[in-house]
Amino acid sequence: MKQPLKTKNVKSSALAAISSGKAENPINPLLTLVFFAAVLIPTYTPHFNTLDANGPKFLALSLISIVVVAYLYFTGFFKKYPWFLRGFFTEPPVIAFIALLLFSALSMIKAISIPESLLHLAKNYSVFFSVFVFSLLFMREQRLLQWVAIGLSLLLIIESIAVFANIAKFISGSIAAIADIKTVYSNKNILASALFVKLVFALWLLISGKGYTRWLGWIAVFSGVLATFFMATRAFYLGTIALTVVMLFYYGVDYFRFRRRKGLKTIGIYLLAVVLAFSIFSLFQQTLYPKADTSRHTQAVSEQLATLGNIQEAGGGRLDGW
Repeated sequence: MKQPLKTKNVKSSALAAISSGKAENPINPLLTLVFFAAVLIPTYTPHFNTLDANGPKFLALSLISIVVVAYLYFTGFFKKYPWFLRGFFTEPPVIAFIALLLFSALSMIKAISIPESLLHLAKNYSVFFSVFVFSLLFMREQRLLQWVAIGLSLLLIIESIAVFANIAKFISGSIAAIADIKTVYSNKNILASALFVKLVFALWLLISGKGYTRWLGWIAVFSGVLATFFMATRAFYLGTIALTVVMLFYYGVDYFRFRRRKGLKTIGIYLLAVVLAFSIFSLFQQTLYPKADTSRHTQAVSEQLATLGNIQEAGGGRLDGW
């Protein structure tokens, strides 16, 4: 009984040291450079005219992950924190991810296309490996988390502005269709995915930030949600609705149980961002969008979501393909 307690105390003290910033003071500049390279290089790796435009990005992500693990190994991280691997692989989200990898591997038994199935497994593995690597980096230097959230929130604002600029071109006729808007990504849906996933970091700043970081979080949330509306991707319309419902439920329970008004303020400014974004999108969609374009991408949000009633037609044959 004493040994587990000792191990737990060692782990807790190490985490406390890292969290308080005593483990590395000041922040290691090389580690910071490695971290942002791991974020930015895969994001902006060109597609090199490949058949699968995302292939080079996943390859870059895998190579960066290998470099980071090698760096941490040779700088003694695994010797200093030997319990990290045990702790990582026993976390419920990680176990769920491993189950997904196993499911992906087993699905090859009935795959329509073995190469496509292998590609799907390789992408899942690359993402899992990157989750492992970012866990290592945050364990090594947790103070990077706020800087990453700030950096990705700024990137969300920049990418949202790029979407707005392309929407202006669509309205003026310079771009034929909203489906052609993809910026540095391979297609419209991937761009919408890149916007939506960064909302998590902006939302974290909105909830836990103070002063300018909280305002940055709000601006990024507003910009990201507005850009998501303009991208006309139904999955992220549903994602925005689900996120809003979860936040309303959480802060509602928090208020009625603990009578904390801070949560009401947080949910209030979040709802302001979403409602304002929806109103601006609706105004543009109804008054400025070309009337000659009758595609789904120029319809109101409610009309686009209504097309999900016929899942076969809405999926464009993708459900049959799967």
